Amino acid sequence: MRAIRIKYGKLVRDGVVERMREQGLEPRWRLLEGGEMRLAILRKIAEEAAEAVAAFEYGIDRAAFLSELADIKIALDAALAAHGTTYRELRLVERRKRAEKRVRGFTKRVFLLSARAKRSE
Repeated sequence: MRAIRIKYGKLVRDGVVERMREQGLEPRWRLLEGGEMRLAILRKIAEEAAEAVAAFEYGIDRAAFLSELADIKIALDAALAAHGTTYRELRLVERRKRAEKRVRGFTKRVFLLSARAKRSE
């Protein structure tokens, strides 16, 4: 019988390789360093965010939705570490941006549809 190889090509959580081996699989993997790791963890945040959106769209329960949001936070924690920073520094940047009124929240729930540029004459 011919072996099937599944291609992943993504950052995985600690322990995944070991669990795959326990299941009789033969994973191929390598360690990421520097900029490669920083990029991979940002892609992981995008992946986890897409899973949270899909979970919401498919109407899963609150607990499952919160679980998806927790996955985003876990990835964010790793991104901060990979980029050599902390939540404290992140919060300081956020507070500064809010104080400068450059960044606000989403409390008004405005969904922008389009904008038309005025013609210059």
